[in-house]
Amino acid sequence: MKLSDPVNVTLRFRLTSDDHHPAKDLIGYPTCKVKTDGNPFLLSERTIEVTDILHFGSRSTLYLGHLPDKSKHEVILKFAPGKIVVDEAHAYDEHEQIQGTVIPQLYGVLIGPVQKGSAPLACLVLERFGDRLETSFEKLDSNAKATILDTLVAAHKAGLDHLDFVENHVLVKNGQYRIADLSYVKKHEGTCTWNYKFAEHVGEDTQPEDRDSGCETIWRAALEMLFWNANRLCLCGRYYVKKSEDLPSQEQVDRMATRIGISAVTLYQRDDLMELALRYYRTVKTRLVAGQSLESLSLQRRQIALEVDKAWHRENQIRFASLSPEEND
Repeated sequence: MKLSDPVNVTLRFRLTSDDHHPAKDLIGYPTCKVKTDGNPFLLSERTIEVTDILHFGSRSTLYLGHLPDKSKHEVILKFAPGKIVVDEAHAYDEHEQIQGTVIPQLYGVLIGPVQKGSAPLACLVLERFGDRLETSFEKLDSNAKATILDTLVAAHKAGLDHLDFVENHVLVKNGQYRIADLSYVKKHEGTCTWNYKFAEHVGEDTQPEDRDSGCETIWRAALEMLFWNANRLCLCGRYYVKKSEDLPSQEQVDRMATRIGISAVTLYQRDDLMELALRYYRTVKTRLVAGQSLESLSLQRRQIALEVDKAWHRENQIRFASLSPEEND
């Protein structure tokens, strides 16, 4: 960006909490006079009302700001030590073409005098876009996963490689997403060659065949997000099986989670435990179809698993022995 003369901005803090936070170190708090760092300031309003603390972390603090005009425009003020802010602002400047679509819009950088003995502070003024993602990636529906992954692809195509792509660095608003916190990024090594559009493959289980022509980071993100497991159930947090009419829904599976493989003297193999999990959840589905409620069945999880396990032992002519004597025949 082309440098310009610094612009004076007033921050008026209207916080209800008396707890200490970084902005209290600014001279004049709660009404603070700060300046831009010489880069353009994209907001015409020169006063920002600060009304809330959205995040208080070890490296940075996020405040909610309002422009006192009829637009009721909201912004994010990200306060952090000066070097962190400068480095992150540089990352935004390098990816100006994807601001407001893939990453938040950067409106400017503010700096202000602090009390003697306080660490230097600076502030990013950013677009307020929705809220942090609170649902884990793997629990999102396939359409949401596809939109987030395609947003990640767009970042990579623009040369931005996020080094901490986790849920709380993703913002969501009305089904749209932005990737936030550019303090953990690097320049993408070479041109990203990923050409698979996730939105065109929602609900599919088949992964792209030509993995070598893509991007390992995006591939790993899709795997960790369980994007290609849309038509599968996860049993006991580890066994993936095809969805079928004789098995409960994933929500029901999660509600009925319990220990599988109860015998204290049996050396269960992985295939044994998977078979027991399938039998257990098929029993659950049979009882649901017969009219039992999920609530009542959830109270019987241990007993159902015990019955299934004992039956499997009898079929295989293996001795069953529980650590609880009352559970033994």
